[in-house]
Amino acid sequence: MDNSRLPLEPSVSQITTAEDLRRDLQTVNEELNGLKKKWKEEKKQLVNENAVLQDTANRLNAQVKEEARRLAETERKGEKKRLTVENVSFVIYLIMVSDIAQELENARKTMQELEGELKSERSRLRNLDTQQDRMQRDKDSLLNQLRRTESVCFPLSTCFMRD
Repeated sequence: MDNSRLPLEPSVSQITTAEDLRRDLQTVNEELNGLKKKWKEEKKQLVNENAVLQDTANRLNAQVKEEARRLAETERKGEKKRLTVENVSFVIYLIMVSDIAQELENARKTMQELEGELKSERSRLRNLDTQQDRMQRDKDSLLNQLRRTESVCFPLSTCFMRD
């Protein structure tokens, strides 16, 4: 093979194409780095929001427990507790929580009923499938018996017809 005809250095178009590719790659890497920074900032914000929500939920749970303890204590002592605006709003909150819990319980019961119905429907379909398979086997068996009977009877009938 003659190597004298091959250029030793890349052509100008190859150099510019390589430079263009390098610039494009650098631009893509910069965009990627920007997206990574943005993602990290959003993740940090979400983690902070989650921590605030968790703290609020814990604080509300503690308030619910404390108020329930207080109400139970006052009921035991037979004292009448004076309702303040804060107590009224808290009682309303407890009622709302109770209503939500009841709705969740109703949804759970409905789901259990639907699961039971689904199980019974699946069982019914399995039984139908089993019956269909059994009927197909019976049909195939009858067809085989008919063929055997025909193979035995028809040659005999041709023998009797010759006379």
